[in-house]
Amino acid sequence: WSRSYFVCSTGGATIETFRAYVQSQSTPD
Repeated sequence: WSRSYFVCSTGGATIETFRAYVQSQSTPD
């Protein structure tokens, strides 16, 4: 999954939705 693909597939996600996606894909150190 790439971030650009995620945004395109969702038709332009909001910042909150994008952040939730990033957090679900990667865990903080």
